[in-house]
Amino acid sequence: MTIVADIETVRASYRPQNISPLFIGESAPSSGEFFYYGGNQLWREMKRAFEASFGPGGDFLERFKAYG
Repeated sequence: MTIVADIETVRASYRPQNISPLFIGESAPSSGEFFYYGGNQLWREMKRAFEASFGPGGDFLERFKAYG
């Protein structure tokens, strides 16, 4: 068994069956582009990914919050 195969085997043995992603946008950067203000790059990319998964519609941050 190669080192990479061993690493993947061990990693897989600890992976939970159901993975719930946790996105943290709490830290406001020095640029002032806080995630929850909207319109910044992180917000746009998260919105794009979220809508690709769940479909467009409604206020993004409220929908994001509702999904936990």
